[in-house]
Amino acid sequence: MGKVKKIQEEVRNNGFSAKNAEVTIVGQLVKNENAWQVNVNGETFIVSSDTPSEIVKSLNTGKIKLKVFGKDKEDNHLNGTWDIRIVEVLKS
Repeated sequence: MGKVKKIQEEVRNNGFSAKNAEVTIVGQLVKNENAWQVNVNGETFIVSSDTPSEIVKSLNTGKIKLKVFGKDKEDNHLNGTWDIRIVEVLKS
């Protein structure tokens, strides 16, 4: 089980929701069928279309550190794939 899923389950078990959480992730950025995604320890973070275009244009494949907002995900639909909006590309 991935770390983000574990965190969301723990938050839910304590009576809260992890929707729209801002997090920092470090992983491998790849382009898959014209869509950017970040792979982190078995979890896949798909870059959403509402990521600012100037950020998307600056992306390059390889190891990356990002500040992102997680998209709403119902607690009963937890899995290893997450939609994210990149807020900032950080120096890794």
